[in-house]
Amino acid sequence: MLLYREKIMTKERKLKLLATLITMIIIIVALQIVAKLAFPIVRVKYPSRDLVTFYKKYSVKVNHLRNLRILSKENELQGQFTSLIYRQLKGGKTKVLIQGDSWAEQFSSAELSGLKDDFTVTLSGVTSYAPSPMAAQLDILVDEFGIKPELVVATIDQTDIGDELCRYRSKRSIDSAGQVTVAPFDIEKGDRYTEPYNSTALWEAVDILDSESLSLTKLLKVVWKNNILYPITHASRKKCRWGDISEPLTGHLSAEDRAYFVKTVDDYIKRVFHKTDARRLLFLTHFHKKHISGEYTVNVSNLIEEALKNTPYNNKVDHINITKENYGELYSNSIFKEGDHASHLVTSAHAGIYTNSIIDWLNSNNIR
Repeated sequence: MLLYREKIMTKERKLKLLATLITMIIIIVALQIVAKLAFPIVRVKYPSRDLVTFYKKYSVKVNHLRNLRILSKENELQGQFTSLIYRQLKGGKTKVLIQGDSWAEQFSSAELSGLKDDFTVTLSGVTSYAPSPMAAQLDILVDEFGIKPELVVATIDQTDIGDELCRYRSKRSIDSAGQVTVAPFDIEKGDRYTEPYNSTALWEAVDILDSESLSLTKLLKVVWKNNILYPITHASRKKCRWGDISEPLTGHLSAEDRAYFVKTVDDYIKRVFHKTDARRLLFLTHFHKKHISGEYTVNVSNLIEEALKNTPYNNKVDHINITKENYGELYSNSIFKEGDHASHLVTSAHAGIYTNSIIDWLNSNNIR
């Protein structure tokens, strides 16, 4: 009797195990079906393979390009990626290049409508650029896209100091010919995955999604890496925060760091006149809100002036530094975007003195 009961219990265990196994198989198959149906919806949210190839080709020289979100899905499907580097306005003979960070990226065709019709303006501003990425970008614009400006405008923001020192210093190299390269951030080289311009995790996700694995496997791998693995393994890795970027402006700028930034400006000037057909170069600088309150004691305009004193191209370079006094009675803190640590100008202010300074300079230096 005991042996009979043991046989029955063994049989029941086997049946339960088999039922569990069948249930698991059914669940996995169901999940795979759902994953396969969901996969196209997920994949379209990630950049195409061609876009990744384009981005990698140029970011290896200049650290990063414009945000992928500015690219319409239509342009992506048509392989039109150049707006991640530059866009052009008008169609005249005098070729103009406007470089810089987000302050330069903000320019619109409406703002530049005051320019004469004989200008072709290339806008290549990219968020968080500074003199080093700008110098590297020059080579791309000339060598890859045949853009050789006669007049160059370099918008230099106060945060360029911190960007050079914190973001790009360890990534920057310059060869014997003066060509500057700013390598991209890379998880494998110790950079934190949450660094704003570190695209490694995104590229890895695309590689996973385009692999030959099952849809469920691919989706689980992406979730594992981005939501579990990297947050845990990168918790102690350093990245440049706003406090690091703004610290030099509060007076914490050593003589060595000051000299380093001035050198990046000097290298940029040399590259402009060596690489392009530039007749003249304009540096445009503007104060931040905390310069008015006294919280910022270092002004990037002074470092630009230091660079201009030593450059052999001094007679070809102009510097317009916009101060509170330029606004006169029109000045108020409302010219800055509310709550913006980086003191970006509201659209109306950006289109005012800031843009008009460039328009006046370009029109006065147009010899055609």
